[in-house]
Parts: sequence; C-alpha cells; structure tokens
Amino acid sequence: MGRVRSSISTLLAVAMGIAVSLFLSEWLLRATISRRTPPSSARVERPFVQHHPIRGFAHIPNAVTTEVSSEYNVSVRINEAGLRMDREIPLARTPGVPRVLFLGDSFTFGQGVEAHQRFTDLIQRDWPQAEILNFGVSGTGTDQQLLHFREQGSQYAPDLVVLDFYVGCAARNSQLALQTPQGWRLKPRFEMDNGSLVLTHVPVPDTLLTNLQDLYPYDLKAGWPALANRFLREHSRLYSLLRSKFASNLVYDSTQKPWQLTAVIVRQMAKEVRGNGCQFAVAFFPSWEEASRGGSTQLRDQIRDLCAELDVPFLDLLPVFQEKQKDTASERNTPLYFPKDKHWTAEGHKLVAGELLPWLKAITSNGP
Repeated sequence: MGRVRSSISTLLAVAMGIAVSLFLSEWLLRATISRRTPPSSARVERPFVQHHPIRGFAHIPNAVTTEVSSEYNVSVRINEAGLRMDREIPLARTPGVPRVLFLGDSFTFGQGVEAHQRFTDLIQRDWPQAEILNFGVSGTGTDQQLLHFREQGSQYAPDLVVLDFYVGCAARNSQLALQTPQGWRLKPRFEMDNGSLVLTHVPVPDTLLTNLQDLYPYDLKAGWPALANRFLREHSRLYSLLRSKFASNLVYDSTQKPWQLTAVIVRQMAKEVRGNGCQFAVAFFPSWEEASRGGSTQLRDQIRDLCAELDVPFLDLLPVFQEKQKDTASERNTPLYFPKDKHWTAEGHKLVAGELLPWLKAITSNGP
C-alpha cells in the first residue's frame, strides 16, 4: 500500500510540475508578446469581402479600400469581376494570346503588398504577350478554390490553371468556419463518399460569428479533437506557437482526414480543369515556418508525390526560399516574409515571379 501511495504522490508531483511549467510558459509568452509585439492583424478601411452562398465568401465587385497593419499600408481594388486586378479581362479569348489563371489564398491575393508588387503582376509585366489572371481570395481552402474555378474561372477558358498550394489551404478544407479580422465566416465543406466528393453545408448561412462558442454546432462532425484544437488556438499563445512550428509535420500524416480530403480535392480539380480543355499545374508556396525550418516537410512531399502520380507539373518553391532565407538572415538584407504577418514581402513576390515565369512559359509552349 505504501508503494502505491508513493507512486501516486510521484505522479501527482510530476503532473503538478508540468502544469506549473505550462502556466509559466504561457504567462511569459503573453507578457513578452504584449510588451514587444504590437498586433499584426490587418484592419480594412471598408469591407471588400461579402457572403457567398456556395463558396462562403467572395470579393465585393468594384470595392476599393485600404488594408493597414503595423507592417504595411496598402490599397485594395477589386474589379468588376470580383478579382483583385487593376484591369478587366474579357471572357472572350484573344487569338494567339496565352492565358494563365492562378487559384490561391492570401499569398496569391497579395496580402500586405500593392497589387503591382505581386508575383502575378510582375509576371504580367515581364510577359506582356500573355494574360495573367489572379483568382486569389484570402482565407480560402483548396475546396473553395475548386468551387471558384467551377463557378467563374472555367468561363475564362485559360490555357493553364495553376493551383498555389499553401499549408493553410489544406487545413481549411476540413473546417466549416474560418477566422477573419471581422469574425468567423462559415464555409462549405466536401465530405468523402467512397473516394468521391460530396459538397455539404450549402447554401452557406449568411452568418458572421464573433464568439468561439457559436462555432460548436458547426464543428460537431469534426469531434472533440477539433473543438479542443480550436479552443486552444483561440486561448493559448503557447499552443499557437508550438503548432506553428510543428503543425505541418503533425497534422498532415497520410492517414489523417485533412490530407486525405485535400488529396481527393486536388485530384478532382485536376480532372475538372483538364475536362475544360486546360492544362493543370501546382506550385508549392512555403510558409515562413517551412522556409525557416530547413529540410523537407511532410505535406510538401505528399503533394509532390500526388502531382507525380497525376502527371501534373509541380514547382517546388521551398528550396529556393530556404536558400534565400539564409541570405536574408542579416538585418541589412530585405526579408522575404513580414516578421509578424508572415506573408511575403515585395521581395518575396519578386523571388516567386522569377521562379514561376520560365516554368509557365515551358508548360504553355508544350501545349495540352
């Protein structure tokens, strides 16, 4: 009996020690962030995103506003078609002019930089013989990008559709609500049925949620792990920090639903894009965490292998970003990512444009 009590006392002491360590780490992290790091979330002068019954949310046509954070102050102009582009491109093709369409999230949209500084605009400048369409919408998953192509992108009959694949897009595919500066926006979600995709949660309710508790009814299918994950992300700085450093290797195991769902979505996108007579390609856009960590990441390897299986051209931007991160470690050099916001700076977009342009020309010159 004495040994049992001793073992229990030891376990309680260890548990208490871990709890105190976690509490102190959380407290110190909050104190450090509060004292040294101002908020980096962007503020907008006027909204430029509205509810969409199928995609969850979309740009407001002809919206003009300013996006401001502690690291940037940029103008945002949405054209009549609902794209962040300074010109209108007609649906009708110009004979002999290649047309390339980019699908993506905030990295494609150009969070934190002026429109003319984005990689798509730099490619357009250096390749005036082509038409470059930017379909980037901040905060979207690969699922919403597929729906965007179905609804609107296919009407432009591009020669090439490029999926800009970022780790956050894959994470969003299994969610029913996404966090924005204004609150949580609801979104659609694909469910898998014997390897096929079934679109659910449409039409998407026109509801903007501001309390975490209001999300619970929309996450019941995801189970308690998803709810616990969301609660910790919302309330723990320590959890968010650890997750940002290790999530890309922990969340996207090939046996986990986020990756399985994402893989089926990419397969479906390749099928539909090719079915519309377009070429399909994937560019891997590394996060700041991936570019800074060194080495490969599991998600990057999985999407690369999937593209090889589907015979889809794949451009891996991770190695060039990792190499450049070493060069920009000195404060004398221009960083590729905003230190707090973690999106690409103008220098980052310049690097991407330089890598993408010859790749795009090679793909389009080969034809379907």
